[in-house]
Amino acid sequence: YQILYAMPPNLPYDIVVYYLAQIFGLDLAGKLFVVATIGVSVLGPALLYVASTGRYSVWPWVGFLFAYNRLFAWGFLGYLFSLGIAFGVVALWAFTRKKRPLLLTFFVRSLAATMVLIGHLYAFGMLGLIIVLMAFCHFAEEIRSLPWRDVVQIAIWELSPLLVPIVIFFLLSPLSQQQGDIVFGPFLRKIVSLTSPMVGQLVLSDLVGLFVVGAVFLFLLLKGKIKFHCYALPLLFVMAVVHLLMPDKFFSSYGADKRMPIGMAFAFVALADLKVSRKTYIRVFSIFFIVFIVRVSAISMHWRSFAPIHEEFGKAISLIDKGSRIIYLVGTETPYELPLYPLTEHAGWAVIQKNVFWPGLFANPIHNGQSVAFRKPYDGMFLTANLQKIHLDALSDFLKEKTVQGDFFVKRVLPCYDYVLLGAEKPGFIPKDLNWNMAYSGRHFALYRVGARIEESQLNAYCNFFREKIIFNEF
Repeated sequence: YQILYAMPPNLPYDIVVYYLAQIFGLDLAGKLFVVATIGVSVLGPALLYVASTGRYSVWPWVGFLFAYNRLFAWGFLGYLFSLGIAFGVVALWAFTRKKRPLLLTFFVRSLAATMVLIGHLYAFGMLGLIIVLMAFCHFAEEIRSLPWRDVVQIAIWELSPLLVPIVIFFLLSPLSQQQGDIVFGPFLRKIVSLTSPMVGQLVLSDLVGLFVVGAVFLFLLLKGKIKFHCYALPLLFVMAVVHLLMPDKFFSSYGADKRMPIGMAFAFVALADLKVSRKTYIRVFSIFFIVFIVRVSAISMHWRSFAPIHEEFGKAISLIDKGSRIIYLVGTETPYELPLYPLTEHAGWAVIQKNVFWPGLFANPIHNGQSVAFRKPYDGMFLTANLQKIHLDALSDFLKEKTVQGDFFVKRVLPCYDYVLLGAEKPGFIPKDLNWNMAYSGRHFALYRVGARIEESQLNAYCNFFREKIIFNEF
């Protein structure tokens, strides 16, 4: 691999975890970042609430209901962490409005906005959207009492700090030069994704929680007990329109249109206020607290059920020789969606711990917005990552070369690798009679030493061969 000295706008994990790992070690540093993501994503909207209302309240802590959302379950921690920072920066914008000296305010705001951009491009887009609508709300009020020239001058000071990170993005980010495809997904999926702030992997129980919380919100709205800041409703409307118009694939990201609903949920919390009696307040938050406790308990049990899987994976990786080439196959019932067993997240852990080559690593060129790239001659080997997901029922035939794809994999792909790691979402689906040298066998994984027969100098030819094979599009 090689480091890309550029500024892909998705770096909070790279920056924060790197320094935490120097103190706490990699595993604990990763867990601390997960906790920090939950805290920051809730704290940011809470700060904006204080900046908007000028007072403290229990209301913004409703955000904890949305802390575990579908994007969190998918591992989009960089975006969620940066989104929380973005709401905090909007609060900074509100706190420093018309503060002098203006140049110092401009510098602080520009620096804060640039930090959000470095964190995540979509979080920066959310930041810009909120600040523009907030500014227009203030301009609509000021134009009645101030000369229009003064209003224009205020507008320049309010919005110009956003230009600094935009210029930096076009100068330094590899994404700004990328000619990626723009692909739109099914429209119905956009509607379904509106439930994502509270619906993760435990769909049934999460939907029940969403129904209860939604019913409480709807009752309070109909009774006029929830009051909004002047730009809250226009913001939520614009965010909904952007969500419906956003493509599924944009720049190097997939699921681009899945990012907006959680932003809408946190914006609702940050820019609304509950105006009820103390007794009603206690009743409302008692309901929310019960939903929160039940949901967290269910999520905790669900996570614990995956602990043996991660432990087995760690045991298998511990047996791999440093610097090896390894390919990972997962037998899954959903080969066209994200499998239950992580494909790329485990890859990063193995690369750091064992310095292995892993074709499914999040790196250039397969994932353009990353700080790591495949170096030659491995820059074409990522194509074999297309073979990672095999339908569970076809796994045995695939590995025993009874299918065209399996024959291609065993005869053409395996010779490039030292190890193959097999995983199956259901026990018993990994065949035990493979004619390979087994290095580890568990309930969920099996590791085989296959011994690379293709030298590094020959990989370029194999990569060109892989590129020409349309067979990869059939997986």
